[in-house]
Amino acid sequence: MPLTEKKIINKIIATFDKDYIAEGLGELQNVDKGIKIIKWLDSEVALVSCEIGFNLIAEHFRIEKPIFIQHIFPVQVYITLHDKSSVLQIAEHVVQVNYLLLDNLSFAIQTRILQPSISDMKKFEVNNLVAQRLINVNPTLILDVKNPQQIVSILSFKNEVYIGISLATSNISNWAGGKRRFAREENQISRAEFKLLEAIEYFNIDLPMVTRSALDLGAAPGGWTRVLVKHGYLVYAVDPAALDERMASNSRVIHIKETSQSFFKSTNLVFDIIVNDMKMDCQDTIKIMGEASNHLSDKGIAIVTLKLKKGDTLKKIISYIELLKRWYIVSGVRHLFHNRLEVTVYLRKK
Repeated sequence: MPLTEKKIINKIIATFDKDYIAEGLGELQNVDKGIKIIKWLDSEVALVSCEIGFNLIAEHFRIEKPIFIQHIFPVQVYITLHDKSSVLQIAEHVVQVNYLLLDNLSFAIQTRILQPSISDMKKFEVNNLVAQRLINVNPTLILDVKNPQQIVSILSFKNEVYIGISLATSNISNWAGGKRRFAREENQISRAEFKLLEAIEYFNIDLPMVTRSALDLGAAPGGWTRVLVKHGYLVYAVDPAALDERMASNSRVIHIKETSQSFFKSTNLVFDIIVNDMKMDCQDTIKIMGEASNHLSDKGIAIVTLKLKKGDTLKKIISYIELLKRWYIVSGVRHLFHNRLEVTVYLRKK
């Protein structure tokens, strides 16, 4: 049965951030009122039953992307492991439903092991064996672990295994459990760099632009500035605090040692991209981004993180987004894997 066929799959695995489980469940329930938690497999992963089926839920989220749900996949196969041959057992069950994969499309195996099973199987062992078996059965399949078009999802919990095959675009994230990890670079300045890298990737932002001018608000110590410099930008880094020496001495960085508010009062410069990862109240951040809109080029973009408070509901967060629409087209909102108590917003000039 091809992936495009609309068979109702009434069980899914859904992954959430532990701080935003209620918000993520709310997003699911807004699409399907019949959503019910069957059981939690750990503090962030749930086996869920649905009424309208995985395909319709996935189709909805392809158009209206969720903010807080990290990852979903359909449960088409459920098995119980009985002995040490668990990897072989999993592979055989996947091969039995290989007809769900579309010919001539790239695929990846994504395995998550939440709690050790009766065997001591490893993710790479499962991935390698299942991929090889599938290619043996269907040589038209193309293995691509970084950018797959379709995914075989395998989740192991004790002696239970849940298996699903779906298009990558149906899973919300291309990464297992929505957990996008970047390799730490030798010259990396801060963990915050991962947030900007993930935002660029998730929102499919095309960088660099032609003229390559950037404004980094609240830049210190310079992590986001470093990412922009790597993309070829001349970066105005605005922050009263000191930059990391590697950025302070970089010829493509101009450090403005003042607040964002003071900077906007004293400049007429216009930028192709404006980024803001300042730790401040959402209302203050929104006000600053309103001022920033006057300094964004006609085809410019902005990326901003809104720092949330405990107890901010989905309704409250949406109200913050509505305020930004005074000045911008809101092209995306996401609680990224590298976000903490915050969401990242992708904006374009209105």
